[in-house]
Amino acid sequence: MGETIYQHRQTGLLMQFAMIGAIITIGIMLYLQPGIVGQYGILVTAIVFIVLRMFSSLNVIVSQLEVSASFGPGWIKRRIPISSIISVKSVQNSWLMGWGIRIIPHGTMFNVSGLDAVELELRNGGVFRIGTDEPERLEMAIRDAMQMKGIY
Repeated sequence: MGETIYQHRQTGLLMQFAMIGAIITIGIMLYLQPGIVGQYGILVTAIVFIVLRMFSSLNVIVSQLEVSASFGPGWIKRRIPISSIISVKSVQNSWLMGWGIRIIPHGTMFNVSGLDAVELELRNGGVFRIGTDEPERLEMAIRDAMQMKGIY
């Protein structure tokens, strides 16, 4: 992966509160109406817990060779080689774009919280947006990596 230039983990607190609220609600329903909710309540609770674990945070690492963004424990990850990046800029997402893994015009986005993001324009014509609470620092780290590669 090369020498790490930048590393940051952003926690999606609103997403965590929503998922915990869902788990508590299902638990109350199981307690009050066990016959109605039954086995499906336990299954739904397990699914919500797994989603909470997977999408509770976004870890971004910039090295001399690549930009890596991964959710939670790292099961869902995207790696972008520095050499495939044409440009980088801080952007503001619309609240309609939401959180999680999203398809956006001309590309994809990873986001766990907030509206700030850094957009990577790629050589293949696509874009990849990374939601972050440190847009200036992330943008600068990617620019530094591009300069090291002689791209920017």
